[in-house]
Amino acid sequence: MDYLGVDRFHLVGTASGGWVSIDYALSFQQRLRSLVIANSTGGLQDEEYLALVRRLLPPQFDTLPHDFLELGPAYRAADPEGTRRWNELEDLSRPDGQALTPQMMKNRATYSALETIRVPTLFLTGDADLYSPPPVLRLFTARIKDSALVIVPGAGHSAYWEQPDVFNRSVLEFIRKHSTD
Repeated sequence: MDYLGVDRFHLVGTASGGWVSIDYALSFQQRLRSLVIANSTGGLQDEEYLALVRRLLPPQFDTLPHDFLELGPAYRAADPEGTRRWNELEDLSRPDGQALTPQMMKNRATYSALETIRVPTLFLTGDADLYSPPPVLRLFTARIKDSALVIVPGAGHSAYWEQPDVFNRSVLEFIRKHSTD
């Protein structure tokens, strides 16, 4: 952003990008006008949170097909062509079936760290998101002052893909609301 000459900006991160966005917000809040975290667990590391994740996701969870994990059942049922295209892009993003390499974080993301974020924050998730279901993101909004939660009906972990109109409208309305200095 320095290279582009942008002083303050809106940051939007989805899924693992939400981890990076929270990490950025913890380091450089003064640079942000707002923060949007969509379909993300935020990379939290509290033992309480990790125990919650273990209750939600069985040990064999990561062996399930990616479209099952990431796309809601309503979308998979209603849009076989969109599901096929999503799978095609997912396969292209993982050459030779390699797992994604986790991003190194500067900060330790914890519940108490979330409480230090003073940037208007929007959390967005699908009501069928297996990774970050609405009750989990309510835990996050309870810790960040001036935060809100949008739940996209029928969407899974890829709300931006499954319901782009709802996703884009929600994000743009939030950004517009926080665009004045």
